[in-house]
Amino acid sequence: MTFETKLDSKELVFEATGTWWRIAFDSTDHLEGVQTHISKVVSEFELAFSRFNSKSAIQRLANGEKTVQVSGSNLLDFYEKLSAATDGLVTPAVGQQLVDAGYDPEYSLEAQEISDIPDWLDIVSWSETEITLTKPIQLDFGAAGKGALVDEVAEALSSTDWISINAGGDILCKGQQRIGLENPHDEKQVIGVVNIQDKAICASAPNRRDWGEYHHIIDPERKVSPRDEIVATWVVADSAMVADGLATALFLATPEALSGFEFEYAILRSDNTLKQSAGFKKLRAST
Repeated sequence: MTFETKLDSKELVFEATGTWWRIAFDSTDHLEGVQTHISKVVSEFELAFSRFNSKSAIQRLANGEKTVQVSGSNLLDFYEKLSAATDGLVTPAVGQQLVDAGYDPEYSLEAQEISDIPDWLDIVSWSETEITLTKPIQLDFGAAGKGALVDEVAEALSSTDWISINAGGDILCKGQQRIGLENPHDEKQVIGVVNIQDKAICASAPNRRDWGEYHHIIDPERKVSPRDEIVATWVVADSAMVADGLATALFLATPEALSGFEFEYAILRSDNTLKQSAGFKKLRAST
């Protein structure tokens, strides 16, 4: 991992989890000494949950290992709750279907026949220190994994007074920040602005990873990528993991189905109408 330190803008910039990260501080005093700490947190997470790393824990499970040592119960506990809320449509087992669709470690983008997948809770068990898989299958934690890592990095930097972490659009701010909502049809434009304080905001849109008939979200029952109605989603929550996971889930389930979570949302439909929760409207500001 290579860091680009921007002392004039009080930023650390690096590439990880398939995207660019930008961590901004309120003072250059925080830049010295944190790079090693951040690198350790990010590397450990990728070695556990990246399906693009041949040595990662979930790749070893896919290759036949029964049990791997990994600390990630918080993420799996969240997936269990999210899976229940979406009737199983958000599932780590979708990783196998993503590989079938061509979103594999080689980025072949060549679709094969999409497999049926089991209920992941029938084959996966976990504790605070390990994950066990009774049947080899490709798991994927991309729906909420990057958000969970943003939370971990924020915790590692908890001594700072103000911080903004932006991991490819998954944003967590300690303090206040003004965030533009990217137009999914034109990445150089925003369709609105929100003001957040001590919150995370995450977005999901097919345009970032889109090939052929598929994008990075697959409905595991219909074996297709949802395209008909929703163009983009934004979620504001207390943690980036929750915001990230729910931004994906809104492509597969209604906001009402997700009412067990604390969040605010906006959904951009294909007819360019915007559906917003009452709390999200209050966060909106003029551009």
